[in-house]
Amino acid sequence: DIARYRLYDEHASDQVQKRYDDAVKFLRSVSRGDVKLGISTGSAASSAGSVQMNSGRQVFNGGGF
Repeated sequence: DIARYRLYDEHASDQVQKRYDDAVKFLRSVSRGDVKLGISTGSAASSAGSVQMNSGRQVFNGGGF
């Protein structure tokens, strides 16, 4: 909704404007802690900063599909 709103320069419809406003309002509520996302803050959250890399499987081969 935010991206869609941003695609309109200043000519967003009322519906697009309302959906944008609702999305921003929701994100502000999350940032204040008024709304919880349901993410566990237990031991799984402690490894959030780690990086894992697996090699050996080629995803793109540089050729066609």
